[in-house]
Amino acid sequence: MRAKKKLLMCMLTCIVLLAGCGANTTPEIIMPEQPMVSAVADQPSAGFQSQETLPGGSAEQSTVPTATPTDKYTVYLITMDLTDSYWKSIDDGCLNAVNEIGNITYKWTGPDAHDDALQSACIDAAVADGADAILLAANSKDGVNASLQKAADAGCKIVYVDSSASYDCVTALSTDNTIAGKTAGETMISALQAKGITSGMIGIMGVTADTASCVARENGFRQAFEGTDFTLADTVFMQDDAGNITSTVNEGLSQNYAGFLVPMKALL
Repeated sequence: MRAKKKLLMCMLTCIVLLAGCGANTTPEIIMPEQPMVSAVADQPSAGFQSQETLPGGSAEQSTVPTATPTDKYTVYLITMDLTDSYWKSIDDGCLNAVNEIGNITYKWTGPDAHDDALQSACIDAAVADGADAILLAANSKDGVNASLQKAADAGCKIVYVDSSASYDCVTALSTDNTIAGKTAGETMISALQAKGITSGMIGIMGVTADTASCVARENGFRQAFEGTDFTLADTVFMQDDAGNITSTVNEGLSQNYAGFLVPMKALL
């Protein structure tokens, strides 16, 4: 039973790898020491109580599902789109948990573009289908909050994976994208210095201006360059059109940019 509880917790929090874009290489995984837990998790919830032992031997109540063989759940994974291999890896993990636990109706859905209205429609449809829990990679910080409020009012548990909205949740699990971005910046600086390059323009590309994970990653990247002689360009956003990135990189190359921060999604 303990193993099944842990698997169900994985199902309801998902286990997320680095940065929400697929890649053919294995990135460095930078995870927070503890999952981010919202205020909701501090409130008792029938059937969802368990005790977690923290460093130092103290104990804390957390919202871990206490599933029984007769419990049945409907769980939706709703991502920013359905095309990125990164989301497929999360879907694979969810399917493994479903097969291991049983008694779960699981569906993966999402919009065909990074659009708040389209993702809100997916959330609304999941609630209408009787979802007990939604694992959500939010397209933006505030753009889907109205639908999340409706979901919560219907008794649906909200769990964020990779990218959080500002609406409250049971828990959120993701890469520490600020640290990931800073690591990327420090790695680039070291690589450039190894070639004798200590100044120059760095191009920065992003996916969208509203996605929390992307914003945090860029902030961390910019932090790494503070106090250096490099200059960071204004961010250019892909906005579901890889051509925006291609043209920006080509323009930067013509101006002898020293390096580029490019989302993996633009390289697929």
